[in-house]
Amino acid sequence: MMDYVDRVANHVKSLMSSGRLRPEPPEITSHMGATITDSVFQAGMQYSTVKDWVSWVRSQDEGKTASGFLRLLNKNPRSYYGKRYNRDMAWGRKADLVKEVTSTFVQDGVETEYDLRTWLETAENANRLGQLRGIGRKTINYFRILSGDPNAVAIDIRLRSFLRRILGRGIADREAERILVQTAERLGLLPASLDHGIWRYMEGENSGNRRVGSRKRKG
Repeated sequence: MMDYVDRVANHVKSLMSSGRLRPEPPEITSHMGATITDSVFQAGMQYSTVKDWVSWVRSQDEGKTASGFLRLLNKNPRSYYGKRYNRDMAWGRKADLVKEVTSTFVQDGVETEYDLRTWLETAENANRLGQLRGIGRKTINYFRILSGDPNAVAIDIRLRSFLRRILGRGIADREAERILVQTAERLGLLPASLDHGIWRYMEGENSGNRRVGSRKRKG
């Protein structure tokens, strides 16, 4: 493990020195509707499909709090779910999951990203969220990142690819988390900032066939 951390830390340090990798925390939207939509839809979907949807949700002021977002979903579900709901089963399942997650947050008084960060600090709450079909460890960690937890790391396809290039083999997600957290500690960085910096670096590496813009999580 320590040999892996040494190798990753040296590679990250080199990329930082050249200005190609810039560790920085991701944006906190202060809009629970956008945070929930982004976190639920990001897994396994192209962000070019999701980004406009997240932007539309973010434009709805009523959705800034979880309860306001739930009212928006209940009041005008067709506007939120869109035409794809009836013709795309994967989209429909995720749209239903958005409402299920939002209802869970409202029931527990989780209205803002600050509330969400505090709520997820309790293992029981994280476990409850993980019991919802379609919510896994990576999505929970992504919720942590978007709610401002500086120590969260969410392993997705780009972070796996980054580590595979350095280590020469694939590794389990939990091991990848430990390596990145220890690498951040070694370099005096916050894990969430390193996570985001690597993600943006890998996005640039693939800019020839992927969009450049806000963060997308897949994997």
